[in-house]
Amino acid sequence: MFPPGGVMTQVANYQPLEHLSTFTAADSTLLTSYTPEIGNTWSALSGVPRIYSNHAAAGSAGQPANARVVTSLSDGVVEADVRAIASGQYCDVVFRYSSASQYWFVRLSNDVRLWTYNSGLTQRGIWSTTLAYDVTHNIRVVLSGANTDVYVDDVLRIQSTYGYVTTATTHGFYVYTFTANTSWVDNFKVYTP
Repeated sequence: MFPPGGVMTQVANYQPLEHLSTFTAADSTLLTSYTPEIGNTWSALSGVPRIYSNHAAAGSAGQPANARVVTSLSDGVVEADVRAIASGQYCDVVFRYSSASQYWFVRLSNDVRLWTYNSGLTQRGIWSTTLAYDVTHNIRVVLSGANTDVYVDDVLRIQSTYGYVTTATTHGFYVYTFTANTSWVDNFKVYTP
């Protein structure tokens, strides 16, 4: 739905957006200088997240790009299009980020895994498959209290019930790549279910 001025304020099912980043900006724009279409600006946690070809990516080879945005939603939907270019490279959709030692994430590599980080990694679910590299996939995480549902390309693939940092309202991404600007995140959204 597009209001006067042409900026989308709702997703297809007409739910209000809390945050929308399409990363439409000049190449090499620092993510911290980018103005999202809707919502708060980004903070870089590590590396140098930049915009390339209208995607958020790691600006340097072998350097991760980790960014977050503060919203008002702990329960809701966190969604992004992600692409990992090759083996050993990955894209994470990070959600319910409380601190550098407490958060959740979904990692897309050649499979899809749900993790919590609490001063150490714990796997909470996996979709055991062999995804092709260099293909864009949509990751949608639906959060409701202790329930976490992970959809890959609109199909429910992972479900978890675990009450960990369920009130955190910061979400974002982490990208690691061997070649700058190749694995990336796009169309990052946070909205109510």
